[in-house]
Amino acid sequence: MENLKNEFVVLFRELTDNELVDRFNQNVGNSSWNSARRCYVKTLFDELQYRNFDCTTIERGNTFSLQRYVILIENRLEYLD
Repeated sequence: MENLKNEFVVLFRELTDNELVDRFNQNVGNSSWNSARRCYVKTLFDELQYRNFDCTTIERGNTFSLQRYVILIENRLEYLD
């Protein structure tokens, strides 16, 4: 699983901020879970934090919500609707 995580880190680091937010939004409403997806989503969240985005809107304890689409406004994730 560590190799997979490293692949996701490399992938996410190559994305622009808006492309990274698009990746987040592609996962909104997807209720299927397996170990690879869990690794993907966790690494995605880690990258959002690494970029110092204000993620308080989507944070839920030590995880985050994939219930609603977001947009990046002045380095802060805000709900789209």
